[in-house]
Amino acid sequence: MKTACTTAVVVALIAASAAQAQDSYGTYYGYHHRSTALGDWYAGAGELVRAQGAFLKDEAAAAVTWLEVDRGREAFRYEMEEWRQQDRLDRQRRVEAKAEARRSRQRAEEDVRTATAQVLLQDIRDGMPVWPEALQLPKYAGSKTMIESLLRNWDGPMDTSFRSALATELGVLETRIAADTSVNFLQRVEAVRTLRVLMELTEADAIPAHLAMR
Repeated sequence: MKTACTTAVVVALIAASAAQAQDSYGTYYGYHHRSTALGDWYAGAGELVRAQGAFLKDEAAAAVTWLEVDRGREAFRYEMEEWRQQDRLDRQRRVEAKAEARRSRQRAEEDVRTATAQVLLQDIRDGMPVWPEALQLPKYAGSKTMIESLLRNWDGPMDTSFRSALATELGVLETRIAADTSVNFLQRVEAVRTLRVLMELTEADAIPAHLAMR
């Protein structure tokens, strides 16, 4: 398209130059033969050539203007495409940064839960556990005693049956407390949070507890 337009501009300029030459030629003969019919004919032809030359000049100027406008549009389209591409990259970077921040936060929260579970495990083994108020109610004493017994003999989640027994007991007790509307809501939340912290022990890597405590 640009090549064709440029060619058209060149042709129009050449034609305008030719018309100007013919105009000068007609003017010359019209001047020297003003008193004859031939002179009148040359004069009329010169006027026609001048008109054609002016038209061709206007066409050439219009073609040049159109070419400049087209180049401007092309540059604008290029800039817009470059901007859109950069905007897509920026959005992708923001999404990836948010995802990485979320993963980092989840890893940090998991590390905190695991560390808290290890501390509670050690307190139970030392015979000094600090249970939430809801778990100290007599109706939950049996489940709590079973959990303490399992944790005193806990050597990490290497034994599948041992791990399954602890996970089952924790899950049952959590369900009972969560559904017990006779217990204060905040107390239930604290008890459920503690049981879920202990559940981290059943989901940890299969390494001996005495190594994990180091």
